[in-house]
Amino acid sequence: MKPSDTQAMLDLDVEGDDWNSSFRLGTGQISANLMQTIGNNWVLGFETMYLLERRMTLLSYAARYNKQRHHLFAQYVAPIDSLTLAYSMQI
Repeated sequence: MKPSDTQAMLDLDVEGDDWNSSFRLGTGQISANLMQTIGNNWVLGFETMYLLERRMTLLSYAARYNKQRHHLFAQYVAPIDSLTLAYSMQI
């Protein structure tokens, strides 16, 4: 393993009554995210990441809907124009 292959990360997680957030400082990147509960069923959030070497900012967004045993999740990653949808049901 070469020294250039190593990584170091510093994470800070912060939680409130209806939200949580984390901040990360790592080798070559800085990132932050926030997830906020909206009402009884929705959680919305985003993440932003800055890549130091490329001088590039990346954004992604997420939403989760919970209703009894049903869970719907959506995530959009802007830099690669990707949308992920998932559904699960507890039995």
